[in-house]
Amino acid sequence: MIQQQHPGEEEYRGERFKIMDVRFKGNNDLLTLTQPGNDQRNSQAIPFSRVDIIETNTFNANCISLADYGMQDFVPEMNLVLPAARRCKRGAHEITIERSFKPRYVAGALGPTNKTLPCRPM
Repeated sequence: MIQQQHPGEEEYRGERFKIMDVRFKGNNDLLTLTQPGNDQRNSQAIPFSRVDIIETNTFNANCISLADYGMQDFVPEMNLVLPAARRCKRGAHEITIERSFKPRYVAGALGPTNKTLPCRPM
């Protein structure tokens, strides 16, 4: 959903990271902090697609992946204080109440990092 919106560098930065000297375009996890309204629209659209489990926007919210953007210090905020996760959970709960016959769940997403481990013989 995020990629279909084609956010630009300004959307990734938001007001909070406007002056940082790093290119943020492509850091989709950052949009959770800089464009929380987009996450809200996305999480509202998800239940209507009749899914049982929705994922948080945390695919690359880890120290290794965010090091490319100098954002390692924001990993806890993206994963623990993540506004989108709260909204997804609230939305899943509301849909469960509306359609009590079937609960909805929220899953944290963790993707592969952008680094590989060295292969050394033992």
